[in-house]
Amino acid sequence: MTTRRELLLGFGASALTWPLATHGQQCVNVPHVGYLSTGSPRSNAAFINALRDGLRELGYVDGRNIVIDARWVGDSPADFPEAAASLVKGKASAIVGTCIPSTRAAKAATQTIPIVKRSDPLNG
Repeated sequence: MTTRRELLLGFGASALTWPLATHGQQCVNVPHVGYLSTGSPRSNAAFINALRDGLRELGYVDGRNIVIDARWVGDSPADFPEAAASLVKGKASAIVGTCIPSTRAAKAATQTIPIVKRSDPLNG
């Protein structure tokens, strides 16, 4: 049976070591890249994988030191403004637009976050 004294000593010891346990943890600001696209993750897997590969070549690994935050609007480009606004609200570091409507929606949603239009090697 644990005595009151042992319980108080245990709480006291854990309170004293708490700052040591949290000292090694650092608050790291991981960049979030927004990705606006029609379709779905499945229909655009090649493009999102190419983005991941390109970032990996630059030393960024999705889920480790960067986050790719994709917003898919299916067949409803009219939903781009809402999707872009959610990326801005989520404090994206940059937004990749995959077409002219997505890029325009992103530009309308922010004046401060860099917007990049994905280039299409087949269509320029």
